[in-house]
Amino acid sequence: MRAYLAVESIQYLSAHNLQILVRNYGNTPAHGVRVWKNDMESEPTEEFAFEDQSPDGISGEQMLQPKEVWRIRAGTQHRKEFPWFIYGHIDYRDIYARKWRTTSCYMQDPSVDSFVPYRRHNSEEQLG
Repeated sequence: MRAYLAVESIQYLSAHNLQILVRNYGNTPAHGVRVWKNDMESEPTEEFAFEDQSPDGISGEQMLQPKEVWRIRAGTQHRKEFPWFIYGHIDYRDIYARKWRTTSCYMQDPSVDSFVPYRRHNSEEQLG
């Protein structure tokens, strides 16, 4: 029994502003939650190395209660007429002070004007 964090969705708030929704799907609080977001226009390869475009991420630290959703303004991003990708990670600690990282990769599907999980690079690992 612990916290399990993941991106619930990525949405446009307006024509150019993105929002990322992060949910705690677990049964205990998550501590020290921070979120990183990056984007790219080419399809990530299987060996793709997640490189952060910002060392501090897009959020300060937050605690998420079980089932809580955190809405994070993810900056300005123009809609594109071709697929492009948002990737990043969520770092947090569970109630046992173990560190976790959830990586995610979403693709904008211009045919439906929404973001869908990409077939790779969506996983979780224990850091320590």
